[in-house]
Amino acid sequence: MKRILAIVGVLALLAWTGLGLFVWSSAARRVTVAYLDEDVRARDKAELLELKDELGALHQDVRALAGAMGENLQALNDALLAAEAEHAGALEHQIADLREETRASGLAARELATSGAMPAPEELFPEAAVAAADPVVLAALPDASLPVVKPRKSFLAFQLPSDDLRFDERRAWSILPALSRVGFDGKSTLHDFTATTSELEGELEADLSRAGEAPRARVRVRAATLASDNAKRDVEMRALLAVEQHPTLDFELTRFEPAEVDVAGLRAAGTAHGRLSVRGVTQEIAMPVRLSIDDARRLLVEGEVMLDLTRFQVSVPNKLGLITMEKEVKVWISLRLRANPRSQD
Repeated sequence: MKRILAIVGVLALLAWTGLGLFVWSSAARRVTVAYLDEDVRARDKAELLELKDELGALHQDVRALAGAMGENLQALNDALLAAEAEHAGALEHQIADLREETRASGLAARELATSGAMPAPEELFPEAAVAAADPVVLAALPDASLPVVKPRKSFLAFQLPSDDLRFDERRAWSILPALSRVGFDGKSTLHDFTATTSELEGELEADLSRAGEAPRARVRVRAATLASDNAKRDVEMRALLAVEQHPTLDFELTRFEPAEVDVAGLRAAGTAHGRLSVRGVTQEIAMPVRLSIDDARRLLVEGEVMLDLTRFQVSVPNKLGLITMEKEVKVWISLRLRANPRSQD
């Protein structure tokens, strides 16, 4: 009997273990699917935002194309009228030359008639003689030289806003928040984490081929929108950053040290020096960055730097000495900017 009970116990234990493995496997699949679905939705959202920006640029191009076609059609009409006037002027000159030749022939014939060598021209060609001697007709004949034909703009010569971009000129750019992200990566004894946000604004003005020559740039981030994958941790993080008293994280560029410039490849690299303000404390930082123009004619700025939180008087989380966070975090940026329209001045 005891042996039978032992066998039943073993079978029950195996069944319970198998059921547990089945439940765990199902839960794991659901969690995996949930994470995959979330990643797919995030990727689809990013692609839709990029498409929206590109459609906006295309809309500007179409409007510019319509305006340019209207201007060029008017230029074509003006050119046709000018050509017609030039042709008419050339014909008038030819007529004047013929009339001058006719008058000269009449005078020569009159001299011959006076000498008795031949009859008077008015007897031979009375109508031509009257026209040649008429002062009104002679005064109406132009004697100016043919007008010089000025070079004209081609009918198909126009430039679209998205193509109105050169890497080697000073230009102003504005951040596209929906396509940009900033954040930091932190490490702790429990696990690593990342906090990010797209709630930011800013601009850049520089000649990208000579970015070290008086560049101007600023970036402002809403501190309260930084978020990781843990709501409780986010609450603690915002308290440490004192977002109520200091709602923004601000960076202002002071100088740029170029390290690499490829005008033909539309890219450059170097170190951005500036003042970063966190929790009301401002410190100088230097971040290596890469700049490039993408296929949609947007400026992409990427960079990262290690920062010591204690420099900004940010307390490093410590849970009873068991769960601690490293005081250095990796701050990174991934910004997309669109060139501002040219000034009409």
